[in-house]
Amino acid sequence: MILEPFQDFSNMIFVECDLSGLSLTSCNFRNCQFVSCQIDYTEFSHSDFSGATFTDSDISGSAFLWGKLHKAVFRNCNLDRVRFNYAYMQKILFETCSLSYSEFMQSNLAKSMFKKSSLDGCEMHGTNAKNSFFEQVSAKEDTWRLIGVDLSGSTLMKCNTKNLTAFKCTFNNIFFDQTNLWQSKFLFCSFTQLIAVHTGLNESKFRDCLIISCDFNACRLRTTNFERSFFEGSKIAYCLLESADFSESIILGMEMVDNYCGSEDQFPTLF
Repeated sequence: MILEPFQDFSNMIFVECDLSGLSLTSCNFRNCQFVSCQIDYTEFSHSDFSGATFTDSDISGSAFLWGKLHKAVFRNCNLDRVRFNYAYMQKILFETCSLSYSEFMQSNLAKSMFKKSSLDGCEMHGTNAKNSFFEQVSAKEDTWRLIGVDLSGSTLMKCNTKNLTAFKCTFNNIFFDQTNLWQSKFLFCSFTQLIAVHTGLNESKFRDCLIISCDFNACRLRTTNFERSFFEGSKIAYCLLESADFSESIILGMEMVDNYCGSEDQFPTLF
């Protein structure tokens, strides 16, 4: 078989194939299966992988720029440094994958799922990730960066990320459950009707954020700083607030219920 650009490979099965370093732009790979393949540093820009499945494959360094990956599935794959920029990827699944230093610039990730995958150094910029599901994803070695990302309607469950950085992102109707976001930074972000349960935000910063009609329940907010943030109609209940700093926030009608705010002489919360 000759593998070259502008070809139709739809519905084919590739097993233990080496596609490394090839240029396969503008190809049709719809509903293909890739099993135990070596596909590193391959050029797939403008190609269609709708319904395709990748299993136990090394795809590191490859490019899917402007590609179509609607309902594509990646299981147990190495996707380090892969570029998914400007790609249409609705309802895609990443399960048990490494996505370290991968890029999602202006990508459409709506209704997608990231499960048990690593996002160290991953960058999402201008991405539509509405109604997506993140379960047991991690980013502990390097920062997961979100710039202008819309995560409205999404869920983060049992995730463990250190120093996540979000700039001008939208978190409307989002659900955080049993998630650790230690030392994260949220800058100029909008939170509306967020629900956070058993979530760790210790030593995090919410700077110039809008926090409206949000509910924090049994969360860890030790030494969290809400510098110049605006609260309205929100609730913080059964949370740990030692040395949390609300002193530069604007607070309108926020309900505080049975929180631990430290003592007068040790770790007091600042209002």
